[in-house]
Amino acid sequence: MCYPISRDLSQKLANASFVAALGVVAIHLPEPLDPASAWSYVSYFLPQGLCKAAVPYFFMVSGFLLAGHVGEYGWWGNAVVKRLRTLFLPYVFWALAFAAAMYVAKPAPIAEWLAIKKFLILGLDFTEVPLMTPLWFLRTLMILMLLSPLLTRLLPLWLVAYLVFEIVVDCEPTLALHPALAMVRQTFHPVGFFYFSLGMWVRRHLPVEVGEGWNQQPLGVLVPWAAAFMLLALRLFLVDYRLDHCVPYPAIIPFVILAFWRSIPYTPWPKWLTSLAFPIYLIHFFVTHAVRVAFTLKEDNLLMIALVYFVSVCSSSVVALLMRQLLPRLARVVFGGR
Repeated sequence: MCYPISRDLSQKLANASFVAALGVVAIHLPEPLDPASAWSYVSYFLPQGLCKAAVPYFFMVSGFLLAGHVGEYGWWGNAVVKRLRTLFLPYVFWALAFAAAMYVAKPAPIAEWLAIKKFLILGLDFTEVPLMTPLWFLRTLMILMLLSPLLTRLLPLWLVAYLVFEIVVDCEPTLALHPALAMVRQTFHPVGFFYFSLGMWVRRHLPVEVGEGWNQQPLGVLVPWAAAFMLLALRLFLVDYRLDHCVPYPAIIPFVILAFWRSIPYTPWPKWLTSLAFPIYLIHFFVTHAVRVAFTLKEDNLLMIALVYFVSVCSSSVVALLMRQLLPRLARVVFGGR
């Protein structure tokens, strides 16, 4: 059985995806320079804490939406063809656009530059993230889509793999850099397999309610938020004792996703706004990467970092809206029809 998507649920998914895209932008803000600075603590609880749930949310929603067609005649082939338009073409365009921007910003002999970057531009080296880092998610998502007929039956396996991987890396951070784990870390990370499979399972087995009721009660929102904050605080406390593995992120992220989902209204937000989720995800890295490389911050200035965030979101939105207005056909292709 596959539960249908109501109008309210569709709107809530759109609203939540826009907010999650804003969370991804925060993840790519400059890292703290001083561990005792205010930005260090803000970063721990937001970009490197609550916002870490944004990508698992996107994996889960992608699996949730795909599962609606499982069992239909030719569903897998149709899904592959559709993702060529909605994922692969945007992936190639923005990978090439980012590579061109990087080359223009720091030109070098083209042959030498390509010799170093050639496998990173389109993410053909699975042991590394693509040159445009956020595209790792699209690369992994396309792989998950190809493997989707096999995934839901192995949901318990993905959960165990996710927990073991995160706990082992917490215990011995240097293991994450081991060449043997590079492909797992950068492309086949268990977080993607677990949440994508979980999304498929939820669509086929659980009704997702969005109407009035317990989900809209204050305690239904506040309790999971409080749990997420307390677990993050406990993990921070345990870091000094090298016991942070006792509170791994796989134990925190479900509370964040639950609290986040319950906090999002199902009343319609403007379509022009919610449709910016994917463009913001794709374009913001041009700004945040430039800040990291060309305009390195010398100190943890919260106001400056907030400005970087604001400029990243606003410039991405403006570029997307202008492209839709001036180059509508191109915009449809490079934003996957969104």
